[in-house]
Amino acid sequence: MRSVYIHWWSLSHFLFKYEDGKYREGYLEVIRQGGGLEDFEEHIGVIDKIEKQWYQHLRKQQLKLYPVV
Repeated sequence: MRSVYIHWWSLSHFLFKYEDGKYREGYLEVIRQGGGLEDFEEHIGVIDKIEKQWYQHLRKQQLKLYPVV
């Protein structure tokens, strides 16, 4: 269960904070409309593209905490 929480928390964090809130308004609209994939892609973007950005964002956050030596 813990990994599911981290997964959704990190996605929400990304959608609210990435590039000064680039996806914030779209994410809020997705939530208002029920959170379906069609809503996501209409208001935020194609899931494959967003997923790549999200993972890159997570990797940058990880490297801030645990730099590669």
